Amino acid sequence: MNPLSQARHDIFGGLVSAAIAIPLAMGYGMFAFSSLGENYFADGALAGLATASVVPVICVLLGDKTTTVYAPRVTSTFFIGLLIFGLVRSDASAIKAGGIPFTLGITFLVLLLAGMLEALFGLIKLGTLIKFAPQPVMAGFQNAAAALLFLVQLGNVCGFDYNIPFTQVHRHLAEIKPLSLVIAAVTFATMWKAGKLLPKVPPIIAAIAVGWTLHLVCNLIGLSNYVGPLITSVSRPTMGVTALEYFKGIAHGGDLLEFLPTIVGGAVALAIIASIDTLLCTKLVTASSEPRRNGDQLLVRLGIGNIAAACAGGITSGINIGASVANRTFGARTPLSVLINAGALLLAGTVLFRWLGQMPRVVLSAVIMVVQSSILTYVSLRLAGALRKGPISNRYHVALDLAVVLVVAVLSIAINIVLAVFIGGSHRDRAVRS
Repeated sequence: MNPLSQARHDIFGGLVSAAIAIPLAMGYGMFAFSSLGENYFADGALAGLATASVVPVICVLLGDKTTTVYAPRVTSTFFIGLLIFGLVRSDASAIKAGGIPFTLGITFLVLLLAGMLEALFGLIKLGTLIKFAPQPVMAGFQNAAAALLFLVQLGNVCGFDYNIPFTQVHRHLAEIKPLSLVIAAVTFATMWKAGKLLPKVPPIIAAIAVGWTLHLVCNLIGLSNYVGPLITSVSRPTMGVTALEYFKGIAHGGDLLEFLPTIVGGAVALAIIASIDTLLCTKLVTASSEPRRNGDQLLVRLGIGNIAAACAGGITSGINIGASVANRTFGARTPLSVLINAGALLLAGTVLFRWLGQMPRVVLSAVIMVVQSSILTYVSLRLAGALRKGPISNRYHVALDLAVVLVVAVLSIAINIVLAVFIGGSHRDRAVRS
């Protein structure tokens, strides 16, 4: 293929993969910031877009020659949500005095240090230990995170005008908007069936287009009170383009030593989770024609990228499997496609966000639910199939792996690692509104 023709394929692949990455980046960012209340949904969406536009550029500049697309991941995003929840609920005087800006300052400092540690892991050659990574444990952790991200969408799917934790949905049944449920169901079904009906259109794009159009039609015919809010349904200005003002706020907000255990412990845990997740994902996005990737170099690049993302007000990034596969499927073969992808994400987070922010929450939530359903079923069904059809000699090991996945997922919820992020969130939201 001549260079000009390949460039066209790279541009097309980059644009298609960006269209897939945009809603997921927005949704994961909103998930991470959900404990701050519905007034910060738009900030979370922007944080996700900032991550997906900054990290890929850094990785390419540092020598990544693949077509891999980088964006927020469910495991690291879940951990960030847990971190923010803990800070929001803290009784520390500095947090009470500094409020959400101080909380975000601590959060971005954790993300910054986690990026440094991730790069350090690569420098000291920890990436070569991928064969020893506890894959069933990570799968269980990922399943728990995916289950929570699925469940937390229920409030948006029901069309509630303010954030209600999924644990409290049963107490607000009278507030459910039937038309919102219909839009969610249509979006959900479209994403499942679009592959057969429109094989050349990524299902996530088709689903958002159909759901958004249906929501617009309901608004045009006077049914806006029955379909739920938009992403940017509040008038509060969003965050700035960097996290520097939040870092400055920490310096004047109190004794940093008080939060040192949280900062260091959170950064170490996040760096480990993000590193293992990245090294596991690299196997899934490496094409047969591509050389085996150096895990140490990957961690260094991603670590530096995550440092830059934290400074830009973004969250931790990893490998976006779906967008990476789509990038290659639609013809991309060089890093130009990754830069096109990043440029499109940057455009989405700046010029286009005034329109993207008008996306109905129900539509984005329905798409996120389908994605999380896929994550929940992939590992578990693969292991269950191996247990049912595999050689008898291997069934014991497969059964043990499946048991570990299930136990870790259950314990993640049972010991309050997951549910604590969102339980009681409605009290926070009411306080913000008042």
